[in-house]
Amino acid sequence: MNYINKFLIGVLLFSLSTLSFAGKWSGSGFFINGNGFIATAGHVIESKHQLLIKVTWGQSTYYAIAIAADFTRDAGIIKIFTNEITPHLNLRLDGQIGMGTLSLGFPLARQIGYKMVAGPGILLDHFYTKDFEWQTSSQACPGNSGGPLVDKNINAIGIITTGWFNPFSPCSTMSGAVKASVLRILAHEYGIHTHLSTLMDRFRGRFSEWEQAAQAAKPSVVFIEVVEIIPTEQGEFANDTL
Repeated sequence: MNYINKFLIGVLLFSLSTLSFAGKWSGSGFFINGNGFIATAGHVIESKHQLLIKVTWGQSTYYAIAIAADFTRDAGIIKIFTNEITPHLNLRLDGQIGMGTLSLGFPLARQIGYKMVAGPGILLDHFYTKDFEWQTSSQACPGNSGGPLVDKNINAIGIITTGWFNPFSPCSTMSGAVKASVLRILAHEYGIHTHLSTLMDRFRGRFSEWEQAAQAAKPSVVFIEVVEIIPTEQGEFANDTL
């Protein structure tokens, strides 16, 4: 079945605890293959309105449509249409407590503008039961939702989805990320190809510094912004394309 007809929603609300400014919302995502498919958090497309959205990739801007979502585990996929091959991140399906991580995204757009921010950290023990989610000490702020959580070889091990409440800052010192395995299953259900990391990718220590890893991943990470909200008559997801 054609993936566009199978799950069409005109969407996007990306944020950790939804970031709103001037009637708009913004957040993050990352390419999962060379055909313009972008992973994000599932809660960003859980809306009863059709949302006209833009994706900024480098210096170019595209309109996008939502393709699939797993609301229970908070994973989603959208797509831009371009003739260019999009630079993707490989998915890593395993991880070890204590390994280094980096959260990437475009947080606090109202305050700091269009700027990718990297937050280093480590994977933590689960202190509540969610076998489909990683816990990490990587900082996350409103607008980080949908961005990748990567290892030092810039393999995506998860999608940033949640942050822990901090009474002194809009940003959290710990965050949650739905595992890449959930994203891979969702993509497979809709016939969307993803790329897995290799053992060499995982253990060769390609980048000696996190700053180098962040710069290498930057072309694959995108900024997403809602530019218009279109209520549907039925108060449900719209069925027509953007």
